[in-house]
Amino acid sequence: MSLVRSSGPLASAFALLLVLGCGDSTGPGPGGTHPAGTITSTFSLLGRPHGVAIASNGRFCVSQIDADSITCGTLTTSGIALESPVAVGQTPAHVALSADGGRAYTANQSGNSSSVVDLTASPPNVLATVPLISAGFNVLADPTGTRVYVTTASGALQVMDAGTKTIIAQVATGPFSNGLALDRAAGILYVSSINAGTVTAVNTATNTVARTYTVSAMPQRIALSADGKTLYVANESNGLDILNVATGARTAVAGVDPEAVGLALAPDEKVVYVTNPPRGKVQIVNLATKQVTTLSGLASPRNVAFGLSGAAALVTGEGNTLYVIR
Repeated sequence: MSLVRSSGPLASAFALLLVLGCGDSTGPGPGGTHPAGTITSTFSLLGRPHGVAIASNGRFCVSQIDADSITCGTLTTSGIALESPVAVGQTPAHVALSADGGRAYTANQSGNSSSVVDLTASPPNVLATVPLISAGFNVLADPTGTRVYVTTASGALQVMDAGTKTIIAQVATGPFSNGLALDRAAGILYVSSINAGTVTAVNTATNTVARTYTVSAMPQRIALSADGKTLYVANESNGLDILNVATGARTAVAGVDPEAVGLALAPDEKVVYVTNPPRGKVQIVNLATKQVTTLSGLASPRNVAFGLSGAAALVTGEGNTLYVIR
């Protein structure tokens, strides 16, 4: 069953059920680098790969939405090694990793659940299947290892205790809640809502709404600068917003195409990668000059994540392809 939205400018609620990508941020300190921007290799990966997450040690996982599984591996300076798939819940829209890459968490769309996977076991196995209030869209693991945040179709951000593997709180963040970006220092989690056209700031200590921002229509993946001052928002209406979180002012970046979905900010914060599935593009935005470079001809590129301190990026493609950019 395919729930992916059409390439047209409008989308129904059902078409919007598949809103995937990586481009989520936990607000790391600035540093590292970014890729030169060349696709150096491609790998065949069945099951319509969508979500992707990479730990600092090069451990990565890709969610395969049509195969109800994740495939993990290791990214190195010379290549990548893929392992056998691990079965998880139904329609895993996205995947997140613990800081050490030893545990994976999925947001299962059709399964209305989150799978917790022990990647240190041989073979890896599912430790728990945590029920969600509705279809899971996106997931982020707090690097401290204590909390996991999952967004849902009904608009509830659900907070999981990583130790007990239970939902301990939920916050209303708007219908089709989606992108996640964590400011650890300020204790604020940003959550985008596709249908509401908003980004909600959630106080992670109290699990309450601190502020709501209006952004361009249909916001998807988001990323936060290391200083917590700037939020980058991919959206389907005009491509890319840059939001000042103090004032709420936002600006659109010319040259980034509408129908943007996935987004990731490089560790050195010099470039943002934006994916555009219906147009088969990854657009690379130089944040100093706002110059846009486009990689074309990709098989519905969906999500992107940086690894090796920014020296490489992995991009998932709905055409059963995993792209490596260096």
